[in-house]
Amino acid sequence: SQRRVGVPTIEFKVSFFAPARVGTTVWFEGRVLKFGRSVVFAEAAMVDGAGKLLARMSTSVMVVDLEGPGLFAQG
Repeated sequence: SQRRVGVPTIEFKVSFFAPARVGTTVWFEGRVLKFGRSVVFAEAAMVDGAGKLLARMSTSVMVVDLEGPGLFAQG
């Protein structure tokens, strides 16, 4: 079944390893590490066109049921 949820951030960390150069293409990839009952753990990486890691972020968010518009989650 699906439910509408909000995901307010309770913690995040960003580590910067190299600058993104003006005029270059950068790519972002994110993934959920664990989708718990009340907390979600996720991470994301930013790389340049050559695949060089520029930044990495990790985050924890709460899962809050919503009455109105929100993201859909399986669960």
